[in-house]
Amino acid sequence: MNTTIHQASRTIQALRMQHTSAGPWRAKTAVVALLLCAFVLPACGATAAKTNDHAGAAATATNSSDAAAPAGTATSMPTPTSTVQPRQMPAATQGPKQSTAVIATLTVLPTPQATPGVSKSTSCGNYTVTQYVTNVLNTGRVTRVSITDGQGHEVKQFTADTTQGAMVGITRVRCGELTGDGVPDVIVETYTGGANCCFVYDIVALQTGVPSLLHWDARKGGIKEFALLAGKPPYQIVGVDDRLADLDLVPLYATPDLPVVFTLRNGTYVQATQDYPKVLRENLAEALQAIPPCNQDETCERSQAVRAYAIGHWLGEDASTLTRLKALVSPAVYSWLGGVRDKVDKALAG
Repeated sequence: MNTTIHQASRTIQALRMQHTSAGPWRAKTAVVALLLCAFVLPACGATAAKTNDHAGAAATATNSSDAAAPAGTATSMPTPTSTVQPRQMPAATQGPKQSTAVIATLTVLPTPQATPGVSKSTSCGNYTVTQYVTNVLNTGRVTRVSITDGQGHEVKQFTADTTQGAMVGITRVRCGELTGDGVPDVIVETYTGGANCCFVYDIVALQTGVPSLLHWDARKGGIKEFALLAGKPPYQIVGVDDRLADLDLVPLYATPDLPVVFTLRNGTYVQATQDYPKVLRENLAEALQAIPPCNQDETCERSQAVRAYAIGHWLGEDASTLTRLKALVSPAVYSWLGGVRDKVDKALAG
């Protein structure tokens, strides 16, 4: 039964991450999927297969983008089949738009066979990254990554807390050069499970001391791309921020994601989203364009309205954004937005 419930939960999450602004069918789809998974287990398998197909297509698109980028940051390696489902990014109307900047070429390190006790080592610069598979509720998952130097000494390790469920594990490890200093970096993505699901990202530089460049508990957010938004290294990290989920403004499946940008300052990556107004304006335009297709569905309008308002607030354009929203949403939704603005403003300041 625990496995069935977990599969149902993953199915609902996948549906939420893939939803568009198509109105109330999303809630009905989520409820139907949950019922099917709870009482007809094979239905979960069919839904999961569809989700995996979608993830595969997304991964192929990402690899194509990386392959087209200028060489010099990493040597291309075979794309693995991850032992844990990689992050499913939101549809374009929910997450940050794919930038037109140069995207970093990062090697996704091949994962070992999903058999407990198996490991796989791959070189990254002068260091070796080894992924270890363990038994998690009768399923093989990568749960530990060890980094060793040229003398074979372990200098860093990452582990996943396997007490949180069967799907917990290190989903992807990448090697590349992000900062422009010529030192390779390792990016580790971990699926956490549990109440504060879902993703944690760690980036370390492969040099003496293996300093941390980023530790980010993204929860249901995540990294979308590494891009030269400023036209030169270091690369910025572009992703999605799920902080509005804490406010319980709309049902969880409809919670809008906000754009987030990290940039390198004093040797670590820090959030600096408001320093990239072009990213914010692209996302604001998408949120506003997503409202008419809602066809007056109140949940859909609320989701996109609060997303647009939040981005406008970050731009310092509260008044003009509200004026545009007033012409797009129903009077009831506009009145509701006025009542939650203070709560949103406080969340955005955090």
